[in-house]
Amino acid sequence: MNFDIVTGCAVPSLRSTMPPEPTAVTTSAPTAVREFHKLLARCRIPTSLHPALTVIVAISFIVAPLYGGWRYLRTSRQLMYRVSKAIDDPHTGLKAIARDSARAQAQLSAIDSFLAGKFPEFGALFKILEAQLAADDGDFSSADELLKKSRALFSDAQDRKVNAPPEIFTSAIENLNAIEKTTPKAAEAARPVINDLRVLLANYRSALEPAPNLDAPFRGQPIRTPIEIAHLAITGGNPAIANPHPPGQLVVSVYDVRIIKPALQPLDGIRWKDVTFVDTSIEYFGGRLELTNVRFVNCDFIVHPGPNATLFLEYAALNRHDEFSI
Repeated sequence: MNFDIVTGCAVPSLRSTMPPEPTAVTTSAPTAVREFHKLLARCRIPTSLHPALTVIVAISFIVAPLYGGWRYLRTSRQLMYRVSKAIDDPHTGLKAIARDSARAQAQLSAIDSFLAGKFPEFGALFKILEAQLAADDGDFSSADELLKKSRALFSDAQDRKVNAPPEIFTSAIENLNAIEKTTPKAAEAARPVINDLRVLLANYRSALEPAPNLDAPFRGQPIRTPIEIAHLAITGGNPAIANPHPPGQLVVSVYDVRIIKPALQPLDGIRWKDVTFVDTSIEYFGGRLELTNVRFVNCDFIVHPGPNATLFLEYAALNRHDEFSI
């Protein structure tokens, strides 16, 4: 509004009498209609049909999304129905999967029981393999329990003198080593039972060794000095051969000797070659030791834990006869 000084009255300004400037909101719809009419004209559509076609197109813009939503809803419902049927299918659904899983678990339990009863050595090895899987999954408690079951089965196999093939001992040793290398935390948690298993494997392998010919001739005349013992049999004793030298030295050499039923025989600090131990309690403290072609027949092992102890027990459990030095 402006104020007229002459008349003393307010008069409308030029701007206030002009129509409002069009905005995007007020112009978008009419512009779209005009452009649509131009398109119809270019297509030589009679002008009389323009309003009807405009209404039809407008309705299509409204109906098309509604129709699309309805189709989506219908498809979703059909899909849900099919999924529901698949889940409830008695042959392939989740219920069937659960039933088959339970059946498989029962079959595995039956196989486990069969192995434990008929083939305890294979059952024991299977438990070590299961323990390795549990250790890989971080389930250290289950790994420890499975190793204890393996120990019990190997002990049963030893008591029954089940003639286990060499591959059983090789695979058991390899998998125990794998548990220690790949899952140190699991190995630390199960350290006592792993050590027990290695001792047990050595005992078991020794129990399967055939009895030697104790009357076989020796390769030379008997020798027995403070540093050399050879070509003879020693029965009894506690120990059969004593090492009077300071620990850490390899001074005494024993070769072509049969040691029979001593109460105890320590191995540390002695070179043993072509020696057969029969019904002997073998003790090893982890000191220096050399073994070449040594047989342990029906022996039991008292081995104090340590890196050297592990190597020695593997040597005994695998029934090796090559040169072994630590």
